[in-house]
Amino acid sequence: MNSSCKIALAEIDAMVRNEKYEEALDRVDELARMYPDEASIWRTRAYAKSRQGDLSAAILDVTKAIGICNIEPDYFFTRGILLFKQGNYSDAVEDFTRVLELCDLHSSDYYREGAHFCRADSFLRLGEWEKATADCARVKDGMRAWTDRLRTKEEMEGECRRRSFGSGRSHEMLT
Repeated sequence: MNSSCKIALAEIDAMVRNEKYEEALDRVDELARMYPDEASIWRTRAYAKSRQGDLSAAILDVTKAIGICNIEPDYFFTRGILLFKQGNYSDAVEDFTRVLELCDLHSSDYYREGAHFCRADSFLRLGEWEKATADCARVKDGMRAWTDRLRTKEEMEGECRRRSFGSGRSHEMLT
């Protein structure tokens, strides 16, 4: 990508942060017409669409970025978050798992802890307490992050304990 395109993407990001969504989308659409095979343009468009509240369009755009460059963990992490926000927890788990695989591929831990954290919350929503607990164990104590709300590792661990205890207890009562 040339330097003028990088500058334009930075300007578009600033427009989105300032809630100038239509202007940002007009600019990013112009770039997409000029450079349709540039994954970062589609990632930027996904960012604008998600901030505008159009999660479905954002997912389509980041999926286009993945189709162009399927070894970038940021694209899978972003799509995982968007899928999570839509309540599509199974697909979110797949994307966060892919992020972890790409962390290994690139020998980089940049997204690793965030992916474990978000995957743990996804597993919680799916009722998979043991998998959620295992992911929480790979997150540092005191970690806080946003999924659909501000969450802490300790909050999720407590929820895992309560739910797994509750489900086991309910099962014992039935037998």
